[in-house]
Amino acid sequence: EELWSLVDELPRFVDRILELVRKVSDAIPWRKTEDGGRMMEMLEGVLLEVAEYMGSAVAKLLGSVVSSFPRLLMGTLGGLLGAVFHHVLHFVTHVRGEHTWLIFLLPFGGLFTVALYKFLKLQNNKGTNEIIDATLDGHPVSPAVFPGIFLATAMTHLFGGSAGREGAALQLGGSTASLLAKVFKLDQEERKVMVMSGMAAVFAGLFGTPLTAALFCMEFESVGTLFSPALLPCYLAAFTAAKLSGALGVHAETAQILTAALTWGNVWR
Repeated sequence: EELWSLVDELPRFVDRILELVRKVSDAIPWRKTEDGGRMMEMLEGVLLEVAEYMGSAVAKLLGSVVSSFPRLLMGTLGGLLGAVFHHVLHFVTHVRGEHTWLIFLLPFGGLFTVALYKFLKLQNNKGTNEIIDATLDGHPVSPAVFPGIFLATAMTHLFGGSAGREGAALQLGGSTASLLAKVFKLDQEERKVMVMSGMAAVFAGLFGTPLTAALFCMEFESVGTLFSPALLPCYLAAFTAAKLSGALGVHAETAQILTAALTWGNVWR
């Protein structure tokens, strides 16, 4: 609000300058001549145009900063969530490796997940498809998805179940972004972009791949094409998240590609 008040004060500031210029010019003899009057009119016109241009530029700059704040906040939260999720899954996977008998408790992990989703009233939740639908029509996502998918994925990994991290990252980011969209009172179109930014942020924070995360999430709105209005918000959120999670110990996984000599035996095999 203080920033926008500065923009509102700009025209009044220019008016004071013009008034000062007129007072100074009245004391100068050439002001009363025909040529002097024309020059003063031209000077006043130029000052007014400069003021309008500056006001418009400052307003656009402030508008860009204000509109970017939710994405920066989402990127920060995405980096934190991605890092926490990464370290939690790393810990429970290590525990499962040390205690292989935990695999026999997998059915109880399934019962826990069912009870958790009933408690959170997520029986009708469609999982990752729910988040994808939110990028298409802009409907809000239940905040309960966040604790549900976080705990369910951790329990599944602890007991040796088969569960990936990609879908969980999208659901964590989408539900968090939808909540932020409600807090900032974003409209339907802005909520769509916010959900994409949230998915990109947590995905980048978890895997350390901001470029892939941004491009991947922008394709949800229309498969095979990129939703251009989400370009800058997704990149902003994803790179912020990746930098923060990297500082918290999460780095992109790398793989070494082994090459073999090109011989007839290797080709045959």
